[in-house]
Amino acid sequence: MKAILIKPWSPELAEQLSDYPYFILHKLAERGVGSVEAEPDAGAEEVAWRYTSRVSGQQVELVRQPRGMFRPVLARFANLAGINPYAGHEFFAAEAAPNWPSAGVHRFSLFVCNKPTMGVWLRLYLYGIDGVWPPGNVEPSPLTP
Repeated sequence: MKAILIKPWSPELAEQLSDYPYFILHKLAERGVGSVEAEPDAGAEEVAWRYTSRVSGQQVELVRQPRGMFRPVLARFANLAGINPYAGHEFFAAEAAPNWPSAGVHRFSLFVCNKPTMGVWLRLYLYGIDGVWPPGNVEPSPLTP
């Protein structure tokens, strides 16, 4: 499994196209084991990034971004994971970044489809944090919006 380096938290991560994947990874890690899904709704001006807890099933909208930013962000996620920018899947791990609520290695699974003919969407799963059992037994940090 490949390991990636996560940029430290700062609110500016959401403002830079190249840093937006790190922003989403931080948001998922602070919520705990679960998934983040994003897909533009037909005719909508913004794309909602939604978190679903694996433990409770609770769903929370993490953030909205302008629709025009969405496909470039998907390409940035693909680049970060080392997969084709149009479609692919990858498992990767990341050491806990500063401000993450748990100190273990965080394990992710990323699915990206960035081809308008097939769909444009992202599914990102935080499926394990080393040393935390049961999975998802992590409290969200105070960074939550």
